[in-house]
Amino acid sequence: MPVSETIQKAYTALLFQELIPSQGCTEPAAIAYAAAVCREQLGGFPEHMKVSCSGNLFKNAKSAVIPHTDGLKGIAAAAICGAVGGDTALKLEILKSLSKQDLPEIHRLLNDAFCEVALLNTPENLHIVVEGYRNRDYVRVEICRAHTHIAKIVKNGQTVVDDPPADGGDGSEAATALLNPTDIYQFAAGADLSGDLGTLLRRQVTYNAAICQDGMEHTWGACVGRLLAKQSDSVENLACAFAAAGSDARMSGCALPVVINAGSGNQGITITAPVYIYAQTMKATEEQMLRALLLGNLMSLYQKSMIGKLSAYCGAVSAGSAAGAAIAYLCGASPEQVAYTFANAAASISGVLCDGAKPSCAAKIACAVHMGILAQKMAMTGNNLRSGDGIVGRTPEDTARHVGALARNGLTAIDRQILDIMYTSTPGCQHTEQNAHQKTTGD
Repeated sequence: MPVSETIQKAYTALLFQELIPSQGCTEPAAIAYAAAVCREQLGGFPEHMKVSCSGNLFKNAKSAVIPHTDGLKGIAAAAICGAVGGDTALKLEILKSLSKQDLPEIHRLLNDAFCEVALLNTPENLHIVVEGYRNRDYVRVEICRAHTHIAKIVKNGQTVVDDPPADGGDGSEAATALLNPTDIYQFAAGADLSGDLGTLLRRQVTYNAAICQDGMEHTWGACVGRLLAKQSDSVENLACAFAAAGSDARMSGCALPVVINAGSGNQGITITAPVYIYAQTMKATEEQMLRALLLGNLMSLYQKSMIGKLSAYCGAVSAGSAAGAAIAYLCGASPEQVAYTFANAAASISGVLCDGAKPSCAAKIACAVHMGILAQKMAMTGNNLRSGDGIVGRTPEDTARHVGALARNGLTAIDRQILDIMYTSTPGCQHTEQNAHQKTTGD
């Protein structure tokens, strides 16, 4: 049964909003973007900067290598890269505008302690405050809830921009409220792929497959993908390896762009790579592959709408579960089998924690994809996890809600412990007593 026009429009708009390109990890890119906006508002290069980040953003910006920098990483480096060479028109591809000629100045500023780093006292999981000083001018730029959502700009005490995020920071809440496995399946089965939506999904395949292939061919990170590929040539193993290889490359500074999902390039890769490998092996048509990918993207966004873009919960789990659901669809599964694939996977590995974006994410992605594939086989043979066992709900939708509650509410103490461990190993980082709740209410 076709979905309503309201759902068609909402799902399509959500996909165009979420499936956007990013170069490098999205959290350093967001910091670089905020710093570049700050430079523009100052009317010239700042004399000094301070970057304050929420805990979850701090985790993800700490250890991912920044493209075009010969191995630099960290919050200060991301901010300096944005201030020195960032083009704000590129949004999450802002690091694309960096050049080799910028590196000496970036290194000089890092050595001169040009940029302070602090942990922000904020109720938001995704929150950046960049403060810049030049002559007698002062500018504060705040990003909140979405990676490029400028919630506030203040210059010399005057508010220049005041755009508090009403929901997810990107207007997505109304659309995500309509997500459910049944309608996602029907939308994927009937969506018109002859126009812009098909082009959007093809770009995701092209970009994400390219960085996965680069990870398979070159030495990036711990080479998780390449090591896995040597174990077996089965489609199941290659799907895990290809996804891991993309993360190997991306987290270690590869400059190839990635089409993200739910604000994450790793999650975009985790959804795309297994579908691509299965479609090739099965000799599926391009349309079959794109419809499976469409379903996988929306299933991941469905779960992430209950978790949030950043949390203590590893996003590879929801993306790997969605990849399993997409593979089930590609293999001819029923709507019920697709939904149970997702629930089987999510309920099995929801204990995987997020300790930041970094090369070791590749190993977690391999595990998540493996579980997604196992969950698909379970669902298509009727061997589903049973209601009442642990966090398994009466329906797949109940299980998804339980996972959301666990991730959003149950892991907060664990998140603080992870952050404490990571924070103490970061030289020069300070706690700030700035009450970031003033992000949308005043100065």
